[in-house]
Amino acid sequence: MKYTSKNPSVAFVSEQGTVVGVAAGSTVIEVKEDNGEYRGQIPTTVVPNDSSYIPVTGVSLNTTNVRLKYAYDFSKQLKATVSPSNATNKALTWSSSDPSALSVVNGYVKVLREETGTFTVTATSVDGPAAACTVSIVRNGTVVNSVSPSTINMTSADSKTYHISVDTTDYDGYKSGYSVYDTYGLTRVINKTDSGFDLVVSENVGTDRQIKVYVSGLHSGDDTSIITINQPYSKIASAFISPSDGGTSYCHADGSFYHKDFPTRVTGLNTIYFQCAPEAFNDIISKLGTSESWLTIRSYHEYREDIGGMVGIAAAPNTTGSPRTAYVTFPGGLMYYVEQDA
Repeated sequence: MKYTSKNPSVAFVSEQGTVVGVAAGSTVIEVKEDNGEYRGQIPTTVVPNDSSYIPVTGVSLNTTNVRLKYAYDFSKQLKATVSPSNATNKALTWSSSDPSALSVVNGYVKVLREETGTFTVTATSVDGPAAACTVSIVRNGTVVNSVSPSTINMTSADSKTYHISVDTTDYDGYKSGYSVYDTYGLTRVINKTDSGFDLVVSENVGTDRQIKVYVSGLHSGDDTSIITINQPYSKIASAFISPSDGGTSYCHADGSFYHKDFPTRVTGLNTIYFQCAPEAFNDIISKLGTSESWLTIRSYHEYREDIGGMVGIAAAPNTTGSPRTAYVTFPGGLMYYVEQDA
Protein backbone atom coordinates (compact mmCIF):
# COMPACT_ATOMS: atom_id res chain seq x y z
CA MET A 1 0.00 0.00 0.00
CA LYS A 2 0.99 3.62 -0.53
CA TYR A 3 -0.07 6.34 1.91
CA THR A 4 -0.14 10.07 1.15
CA SER A 5 -1.07 13.04 3.32
CA LYS A 6 -2.90 15.82 1.50
CA ASN A 7 -1.54 18.34 4.01
CA PRO A 8 1.89 17.27 5.35
CA SER A 9 2.13 20.50 7.37
CA VAL A 10 -0.65 19.12 9.61
CA ALA A 11 0.29 15.44 9.56
CA PHE A 12 2.56 13.16 7.55
CA VAL A 13 2.35 9.43 7.08
CA SER A 14 5.16 6.89 6.88
CA GLU A 15 5.52 4.20 4.24
CA GLN A 16 4.13 1.76 6.79
CA GLY A 17 1.00 3.89 7.34
CA THR A 18 1.97 5.52 10.64
CA VAL A 19 0.42 8.99 10.94
CA VAL A 20 2.37 11.63 12.87
CA GLY A 21 0.77 14.92 13.85
CA VAL A 22 2.73 18.08 13.10
CA ALA A 23 0.35 20.96 13.88
CA ALA A 24 -3.29 21.47 14.75
CA GLY A 25 -5.58 21.20 11.73
CA SER A 26 -7.18 18.73 9.35
CA THR A 27 -5.93 16.65 6.45
CA VAL A 28 -6.80 13.55 4.53
CA ILE A 29 -4.69 10.41 4.25
CA GLU A 30 -5.13 8.86 0.82
CA VAL A 31 -4.62 5.10 0.37
CA LYS A 32 -3.68 3.45 -2.93
CA GLU A 33 -2.46 0.05 -4.08
CA ASP A 34 1.14 -0.22 -5.24
CA ASN A 35 -0.21 -0.22 -8.83
CA GLY A 36 -1.91 3.12 -8.20
CA GLU A 37 -5.47 1.84 -7.78
CA TYR A 38 -7.42 4.10 -5.42
CA ARG A 39 -8.56 2.39 -2.20
CA GLY A 40 -9.97 5.20 -0.09
CA GLN A 41 -9.19 8.12 2.21
CA ILE A 42 -9.04 8.72 5.93
CA PRO A 43 -10.04 12.14 7.32
CA THR A 44 -7.45 13.06 9.95
CA THR A 45 -7.48 15.82 12.56
CA VAL A 46 -4.59 16.93 14.72
CA VAL A 47 -5.88 18.59 17.87
CA PRO A 48 -3.99 20.81 20.28
CA ASN A 49 -2.79 19.06 23.38
CA ASP A 50 -5.07 21.06 25.61
CA SER A 51 -8.55 20.85 27.05
CA SER A 52 -9.97 23.62 24.86
CA TYR A 53 -10.55 21.32 21.82
CA ILE A 54 -14.12 20.03 21.57
CA PRO A 55 -14.39 17.02 19.23
CA VAL A 56 -17.36 16.10 17.05
CA THR A 57 -19.38 13.32 18.66
CA GLY A 58 -22.12 12.87 16.08
CA VAL A 59 -23.32 13.72 12.56
CA SER A 60 -26.89 13.55 11.29
CA LEU A 61 -28.51 14.23 7.90
CA ASN A 62 -31.87 15.79 7.13
CA THR A 63 -32.84 12.52 5.41
CA THR A 64 -31.42 9.01 5.27
CA ASN A 65 -33.25 7.93 2.09
CA VAL A 66 -33.57 9.78 -1.21
CA ARG A 67 -35.38 8.61 -4.36
CA LEU A 68 -34.43 10.31 -7.61
CA LYS A 69 -36.54 9.57 -10.69
CA TYR A 70 -34.59 8.42 -13.70
CA ALA A 71 -34.89 10.85 -16.64
CA TYR A 72 -36.96 13.25 -14.54
CA ASP A 73 -35.04 14.77 -11.59
CA PHE A 74 -31.31 14.28 -11.15
CA SER A 75 -30.21 16.14 -8.01
CA LYS A 76 -30.85 16.63 -4.31
CA GLN A 77 -29.37 18.88 -1.62
CA LEU A 78 -28.55 17.10 1.64
CA LYS A 79 -28.03 19.01 4.88
CA ALA A 80 -25.83 17.78 7.73
CA THR A 81 -25.89 18.70 11.42
CA VAL A 82 -22.81 18.28 13.62
CA SER A 83 -22.99 17.54 17.36
CA PRO A 84 -22.20 19.17 19.64
CA SER A 85 -23.03 22.52 18.15
CA ASN A 86 -19.89 24.04 19.70
CA ALA A 87 -17.49 21.45 18.28
CA THR A 88 -14.13 22.97 17.45
CA ASN A 89 -13.89 21.63 13.90
CA LYS A 90 -17.19 21.02 12.09
CA ALA A 91 -15.65 20.30 8.70
CA LEU A 92 -17.16 17.35 6.82
CA THR A 93 -15.89 15.21 3.99
CA TRP A 94 -18.64 14.06 1.56
CA SER A 95 -18.19 10.84 -0.42
CA SER A 96 -20.19 8.66 -2.82
CA SER A 97 -20.15 4.87 -3.04
CA ASP A 98 -19.84 5.23 -6.84
CA PRO A 99 -18.35 8.61 -7.83
CA SER A 100 -18.74 7.77 -11.54
CA ALA A 101 -22.51 7.40 -11.17
CA LEU A 102 -23.36 9.79 -8.33
CA SER A 103 -21.36 12.84 -7.27
CA VAL A 104 -21.65 14.80 -4.03
CA VAL A 105 -20.16 18.23 -3.29
CA ASN A 106 -20.96 19.88 0.04
CA GLY A 107 -24.08 17.72 0.28
CA TYR A 108 -25.30 18.45 -3.26
CA VAL A 109 -26.03 15.05 -4.85
CA LYS A 110 -26.13 14.76 -8.63
CA VAL A 111 -26.71 11.80 -10.97
CA LEU A 112 -23.90 11.56 -13.53
CA ARG A 113 -25.16 8.81 -15.80
CA GLU A 114 -28.55 7.46 -16.76
CA GLU A 115 -28.99 4.21 -14.91
CA THR A 116 -31.05 2.83 -12.07
CA GLY A 117 -29.50 1.58 -8.84
CA THR A 118 -28.85 2.20 -5.15
CA PHE A 119 -25.92 4.27 -3.91
CA THR A 120 -24.66 5.59 -0.57
CA VAL A 121 -23.63 9.15 0.21
CA THR A 122 -21.60 9.64 3.42
CA ALA A 123 -20.71 12.76 5.41
CA THR A 124 -17.67 12.15 7.67
CA SER A 125 -16.38 14.54 10.33
CA VAL A 126 -12.69 15.17 10.92
CA ASP A 127 -13.06 13.51 14.32
CA GLY A 128 -14.50 10.29 12.92
CA PRO A 129 -18.30 10.28 13.43
CA ALA A 130 -20.25 10.02 10.17
CA ALA A 131 -23.77 9.78 8.74
CA ALA A 132 -24.99 8.10 5.56
CA CYS A 133 -27.90 8.48 3.13
CA THR A 134 -29.15 5.83 0.71
CA VAL A 135 -29.85 7.28 -2.75
CA SER A 136 -32.08 5.20 -5.04
CA ILE A 137 -32.32 6.01 -8.74
CA VAL A 138 -35.65 4.69 -10.00
CA ARG A 139 -37.49 4.74 -13.29
CA ASN A 140 -40.50 7.02 -13.47
CA GLY A 141 -43.52 7.35 -15.66
CA THR A 142 -45.14 4.85 -17.97
CA VAL A 143 -42.93 2.09 -19.37
CA VAL A 144 -44.15 0.13 -22.40
CA ASN A 145 -43.53 -3.57 -21.79
CA SER A 146 -45.07 -4.97 -24.97
CA VAL A 147 -47.62 -4.47 -27.75
CA SER A 148 -49.97 -6.96 -29.38
CA PRO A 149 -50.01 -7.74 -32.20
CA SER A 150 -46.40 -6.82 -32.89
CA THR A 151 -46.58 -8.01 -36.51
CA ILE A 152 -49.40 -7.40 -39.00
CA ASN A 153 -49.35 -9.07 -42.42
CA MET A 154 -51.95 -7.30 -44.55
CA THR A 155 -53.54 -9.08 -47.51
CA SER A 156 -54.89 -5.93 -49.16
CA ALA A 157 -53.58 -2.51 -50.13
CA ASP A 158 -56.77 -0.93 -48.78
CA SER A 159 -56.79 1.29 -45.73
CA LYS A 160 -57.62 -0.78 -42.68
CA THR A 161 -57.92 -0.31 -38.92
CA TYR A 162 -56.33 -2.64 -36.36
CA HIS A 163 -56.66 -2.65 -32.58
CA ILE A 164 -53.34 -2.67 -30.73
CA SER A 165 -53.16 -3.71 -27.08
CA VAL A 166 -50.44 -2.06 -24.98
CA ASP A 167 -49.04 -3.53 -21.75
CA THR A 168 -47.56 -0.81 -19.55
CA THR A 169 -46.17 -0.29 -16.06
CA ASP A 170 -46.43 3.00 -14.16
CA TYR A 171 -43.32 3.52 -12.02
CA ASP A 172 -43.16 5.43 -8.76
CA GLY A 173 -46.85 6.25 -8.92
CA TYR A 174 -46.28 8.50 -11.93
CA LYS A 175 -48.35 7.93 -15.08
CA SER A 176 -46.90 9.76 -18.08
CA GLY A 177 -48.56 7.81 -20.90
CA TYR A 178 -47.00 6.65 -24.17
CA SER A 179 -46.48 7.95 -27.69
CA VAL A 180 -47.16 6.28 -31.05
CA TYR A 181 -45.53 7.28 -34.32
CA ASP A 182 -44.14 6.00 -37.60
CA THR A 183 -41.34 7.67 -39.50
CA TYR A 184 -43.29 8.53 -42.66
CA GLY A 185 -46.77 9.27 -41.33
CA LEU A 186 -48.39 6.26 -43.02
CA THR A 187 -50.59 5.50 -40.03
CA ARG A 188 -52.73 7.42 -37.58
CA VAL A 189 -53.97 6.67 -34.07
CA ILE A 190 -57.58 6.87 -32.90
CA ASN A 191 -59.43 5.80 -29.74
CA LYS A 192 -56.27 5.84 -27.63
CA THR A 193 -56.53 4.64 -24.00
CA ASP A 194 -54.07 3.48 -21.33
CA SER A 195 -54.49 -0.11 -22.51
CA GLY A 196 -54.35 0.32 -26.28
CA PHE A 197 -55.42 2.17 -29.42
CA ASP A 198 -56.81 1.71 -32.92
CA LEU A 199 -54.22 2.03 -35.68
CA VAL A 200 -55.42 3.17 -39.12
CA VAL A 201 -53.09 2.07 -41.92
CA SER A 202 -53.34 4.17 -45.07
CA GLU A 203 -54.03 2.76 -48.52
CA ASN A 204 -50.91 1.66 -50.37
CA VAL A 205 -50.64 2.77 -53.99
CA GLY A 206 -46.89 2.46 -54.49
CA THR A 207 -44.95 -0.75 -53.99
CA ASP A 208 -45.04 -3.46 -51.35
CA ARG A 209 -43.96 -1.78 -48.14
CA GLN A 210 -43.06 -2.43 -44.54
CA ILE A 211 -44.14 0.11 -41.94
CA LYS A 212 -42.52 0.40 -38.52
CA VAL A 213 -44.74 1.87 -35.81
CA TYR A 214 -43.00 2.82 -32.56
CA VAL A 215 -44.75 2.78 -29.18
CA SER A 216 -42.66 4.47 -26.46
CA GLY A 217 -43.16 5.31 -22.81
CA LEU A 218 -42.58 8.93 -21.76
CA HIS A 219 -39.89 10.04 -19.25
CA SER A 220 -38.80 6.46 -18.71
CA GLY A 221 -35.80 5.66 -20.88
CA ASP A 222 -35.34 3.16 -23.66
CA ASP A 223 -38.50 1.04 -23.62
CA THR A 224 -39.78 1.28 -27.19
CA SER A 225 -41.90 -1.52 -28.68
CA ILE A 226 -42.20 -1.86 -32.45
CA ILE A 227 -45.17 -2.90 -34.58
CA THR A 228 -44.14 -4.22 -38.00
CA ILE A 229 -46.75 -3.92 -40.76
CA ASN A 230 -46.25 -5.67 -44.10
CA GLN A 231 -48.61 -4.28 -46.73
CA PRO A 232 -48.96 -5.11 -50.45
CA TYR A 233 -49.79 -2.43 -52.98
CA SER A 234 -52.82 -1.98 -55.20
CA LYS A 235 -50.79 -3.11 -58.21
CA ILE A 236 -52.06 -0.46 -60.62
CA ALA A 237 -48.91 0.52 -62.46
CA SER A 238 -50.48 2.78 -65.08
CA ALA A 239 -53.62 3.34 -67.12
CA PHE A 240 -53.97 3.91 -70.84
CA ILE A 241 -56.92 3.99 -73.19
CA SER A 242 -57.80 3.25 -76.77
CA PRO A 243 -58.22 5.51 -78.59
CA SER A 244 -55.81 7.40 -76.41
CA ASP A 245 -54.03 10.69 -76.05
CA GLY A 246 -51.88 10.62 -72.95
CA GLY A 247 -54.61 9.47 -70.58
CA THR A 248 -57.47 11.42 -72.12
CA SER A 249 -60.29 10.17 -74.34
CA TYR A 250 -62.41 12.36 -76.60
CA CYS A 251 -66.02 12.03 -77.69
CA HIS A 252 -68.50 13.87 -79.88
CA ALA A 253 -71.55 15.66 -78.61
CA ASP A 254 -73.65 12.62 -79.54
CA GLY A 255 -71.64 10.45 -77.11
CA SER A 256 -69.54 8.54 -79.68
CA PHE A 257 -65.80 8.37 -79.04
CA TYR A 258 -63.01 9.25 -81.46
CA HIS A 259 -59.24 9.66 -81.52
CA LYS A 260 -58.06 13.27 -81.39
CA ASP A 261 -55.84 12.99 -84.48
CA PHE A 262 -58.14 10.60 -86.38
CA PRO A 263 -61.70 11.70 -85.72
CA THR A 264 -63.31 8.45 -86.80
CA ARG A 265 -66.33 7.51 -84.77
CA VAL A 266 -65.64 4.36 -82.80
CA THR A 267 -68.90 3.34 -81.11
CA GLY A 268 -70.96 4.52 -78.21
CA LEU A 269 -68.59 2.59 -75.95
CA ASN A 270 -64.89 3.15 -75.31
CA THR A 271 -62.46 0.94 -73.41
CA ILE A 272 -59.93 1.88 -70.75
CA TYR A 273 -56.96 -0.46 -70.51
CA PHE A 274 -54.96 -0.49 -67.34
CA GLN A 275 -52.12 -2.53 -65.95
CA CYS A 276 -52.68 -4.43 -62.72
CA ALA A 277 -52.00 -7.73 -61.05
CA PRO A 278 -54.58 -10.42 -61.93
CA GLU A 279 -55.59 -10.90 -58.32
CA ALA A 280 -56.27 -7.17 -57.95
CA PHE A 281 -58.52 -6.81 -61.00
CA ASN A 282 -61.95 -7.50 -59.46
CA ASP A 283 -61.15 -5.31 -56.47
CA ILE A 284 -60.15 -2.43 -58.76
CA ILE A 285 -63.29 -2.80 -60.91
CA SER A 286 -65.50 -2.66 -57.82
CA LYS A 287 -63.94 0.65 -56.77
CA LEU A 288 -63.96 2.52 -60.08
CA GLY A 289 -65.97 5.73 -60.02
CA THR A 290 -66.94 8.65 -62.25
CA SER A 291 -67.02 12.35 -61.44
CA GLU A 292 -70.08 13.24 -63.58
CA SER A 293 -73.36 11.47 -64.14
CA TRP A 294 -73.14 11.82 -67.95
CA LEU A 295 -70.09 9.50 -67.93
CA THR A 296 -70.87 5.93 -66.90
CA ILE A 297 -68.86 2.76 -66.29
CA ARG A 298 -70.40 -0.12 -68.21
CA SER A 299 -70.68 -3.70 -67.00
CA TYR A 300 -68.25 -4.72 -69.73
CA HIS A 301 -64.91 -5.57 -68.11
CA GLU A 302 -62.32 -8.26 -68.64
CA TYR A 303 -58.77 -9.18 -67.68
CA ARG A 304 -56.41 -10.50 -70.36
CA GLU A 305 -52.83 -11.53 -69.71
CA ASP A 306 -51.64 -9.97 -73.00
CA ILE A 307 -53.40 -6.63 -72.51
CA GLY A 308 -54.16 -6.29 -68.82
CA GLY A 309 -57.38 -4.98 -67.33
CA MET A 310 -60.04 -3.34 -69.43
CA VAL A 311 -63.33 -1.71 -68.62
CA GLY A 312 -65.94 -0.06 -70.81
CA ILE A 313 -67.19 3.50 -70.41
CA ALA A 314 -70.00 5.35 -72.15
CA ALA A 315 -70.87 9.04 -72.54
CA ALA A 316 -74.36 10.51 -72.75
CA PRO A 317 -75.12 13.07 -75.50
CA ASN A 318 -74.09 16.61 -74.64
CA THR A 319 -77.13 18.85 -74.39
CA THR A 320 -75.49 21.65 -72.41
CA GLY A 321 -74.34 23.59 -75.43
CA SER A 322 -70.72 23.82 -74.23
CA PRO A 323 -67.75 21.42 -73.97
CA ARG A 324 -67.53 19.42 -70.76
CA THR A 325 -65.07 17.21 -68.90
CA ALA A 326 -65.37 14.20 -66.60
CA TYR A 327 -63.01 11.55 -65.32
CA VAL A 328 -62.89 7.98 -64.12
CA THR A 329 -61.20 7.47 -60.74
CA PHE A 330 -59.07 4.45 -59.93
CA PRO A 331 -58.13 3.32 -56.39
CA GLY A 332 -55.16 5.31 -55.16
CA GLY A 333 -56.02 8.52 -57.01
CA LEU A 334 -55.22 7.57 -60.63
CA MET A 335 -57.59 9.42 -63.01
CA TYR A 336 -58.58 8.94 -66.64
CA TYR A 337 -60.10 12.02 -68.34
CA VAL A 338 -62.88 12.29 -70.92
CA GLU A 339 -63.46 15.47 -72.93
CA GLN A 340 -66.71 15.91 -74.89
CA ASP A 341 -67.52 18.40 -77.63
CA ALA A 342 -70.47 20.77 -77.43
